[in-house]
Amino acid sequence: MTINHLNMLSKTAPLQHKNLALDFLPEHLRNGKVIDIPELVKNLDFANQALKTKPLGEKIQSLTAFSPLMQEGSRLRETNFSASHDLREQLDLQLNNAFYFNAANIYLDDPDAKLIVEAAHDFLNPNDHNRLWILPAFVERETIAHVAAHHQQLLPQGRVLVVSPDSGTLKAAALHSDIVIAQQQVLEHLDTDALREEGFLPKNRHVHFSGKGTTLLAGFIWAMAQGLIDDETYIGHTDTDEINLDVLGPYYQAGSTERLCVSPYRPAEYMAAAAAFMPSSHKVSVVQPAKAGIRRKGEVNLPQWMMMANSIMGDAKMRQMGLELCRVVWPSPGEAIVHTSVYRDMPWQGTTGFDLERYAKAFYLEMGFNRTKSRDNYAFVQVGIPSPKVEFQGVKEIDDIEQAIWATSIYSLQEQFYYQQLNQGRAAEFAPGYSDDLIKSYNQQFAGLELRVPFTSPPEILRDDCGTLYVASEGSSPNGAMYSASPFYYPSPTRMLEMGIIDLDKIRDVPNLSTKSL
Repeated sequence: MTINHLNMLSKTAPLQHKNLALDFLPEHLRNGKVIDIPELVKNLDFANQALKTKPLGEKIQSLTAFSPLMQEGSRLRETNFSASHDLREQLDLQLNNAFYFNAANIYLDDPDAKLIVEAAHDFLNPNDHNRLWILPAFVERETIAHVAAHHQQLLPQGRVLVVSPDSGTLKAAALHSDIVIAQQQVLEHLDTDALREEGFLPKNRHVHFSGKGTTLLAGFIWAMAQGLIDDETYIGHTDTDEINLDVLGPYYQAGSTERLCVSPYRPAEYMAAAAAFMPSSHKVSVVQPAKAGIRRKGEVNLPQWMMMANSIMGDAKMRQMGLELCRVVWPSPGEAIVHTSVYRDMPWQGTTGFDLERYAKAFYLEMGFNRTKSRDNYAFVQVGIPSPKVEFQGVKEIDDIEQAIWATSIYSLQEQFYYQQLNQGRAAEFAPGYSDDLIKSYNQQFAGLELRVPFTSPPEILRDDCGTLYVASEGSSPNGAMYSASPFYYPSPTRMLEMGIIDLDKIRDVPNLSTKSL
């Protein structure tokens, strides 16, 4: 299902169907316009930089529509800011809405969303079967069967892969997924001694090979060895502790037996629908859900990216990368649909922070920062999902805050490393563009170092019998801190294959533990 199909349907389909499917699209696509994001980002950066060369003028009332103080007439802005304010606000609005699907928050279980659901299913199960869904599970013995069975219904046969380091999780998945792979059996054929000898790992510090990124990498490499991935494959992945993927799931309040029915989350279908409705002029690099606010804490990352966008010490690439990153609504969703070129060619971070590298790589492709400019126009795509993501046994506020600040600290290290490159007179890069030498240099300095991550201790947000959110008390407590090892980067899978780090022949013999078809 494409935009052209929607335009044809608008003449024949019932009005309610037509409007709901069209409302799923970004406004610019509904209006038949495709935004040139690289040009937009450069224009916005140019407009911001132009202000720094103008003298300050008289203060006048701001035209900022978003300011709650505007109506009171008490917010003031310098004349030179106001002079270009309308232009910059328009550019910001265009950038933040670019390829953002379902801003109307349409539910896929709405009977009138039939066309959207059909488009999603067509994308997930095409005639060429060129899709793969990887389910990277840590210890998810209670939920993996449900998650695997859900995706088996959406994908072609032999295209759902569970990978885990936990034997209990593998056993629970075996009856429900076509492919079940033990993580350790793959990683033992990744030559970490050679990585250390080549200088990719620190010589005097231990690096722990674990984390969600490492689990996903093991599944990706196994799929490469089996020929399940080619240049046009789209790879999806989903968190494996979700309990409301396809049913009116119970909402578990952490530490309580209370259950509230919520709508199905259905991330694979929302993301696939967005990919299906993309214009033929653009190739999707990444699709991911967009959520903000309660239990997401993505806004914690924004100050770091704001500093990049407003940098006076960095260069144009840093500022433009910051502007792109500030588009991201949910920095660590756990779900995505990704084009092969992203995961195959990017340096791979082993921790949960690999989420950050995924869309950073997407922005490198989108902006043409990579050395060999592709002929394709790539696009980073977000899609609104109105249903909550309900995880087994719930998620505490403090856990989300810890993870968000941890993710921010990773980008802080990258920013430090970027400034270091500039100070040395280099053409600076972020992780998606790291050469072998830069990966080695980063890992030698930062990999395995202990990071102190401070966090606040907020009160828990609860739900009453009607599902309304509330805070039981406003009690406060001192800040806390956790200590985590700084991440390291594997070279990209492509580069590790070139260096002989990955032994595909032996990985090809790693057994599929599934008993589903027996």
